[in-house]
Amino acid sequence: MHFMSYLIEILVKPKDGILNPEARVIGEAAKSLGYDLKNLNKGKYFSYASEKSTKEEAEKEAKELSEKLLSNPIIEKYEIVSIK
Repeated sequence: MHFMSYLIEILVKPKDGILNPEARVIGEAAKSLGYDLKNLNKGKYFSYASEKSTKEEAEKEAKELSEKLLSNPIIEKYEIVSIK
């Protein structure tokens, strides 16, 4: 079986309507520096390499990791940004 190395990038951020206190504090600090930021959000970025035989297998793994480990599905949503 032939395996390919895939670089997977995942972004996790709070679901709409969930308070994001860190983003609020960063926004307030930015305002004190003269920046007026709108809709600031803070999330988590993950990247890793995976050896899989197909891109579909790499995507399946990324979804499983995102749902079971990298995010809290009650308050967070994830996006698989890229699989290269």
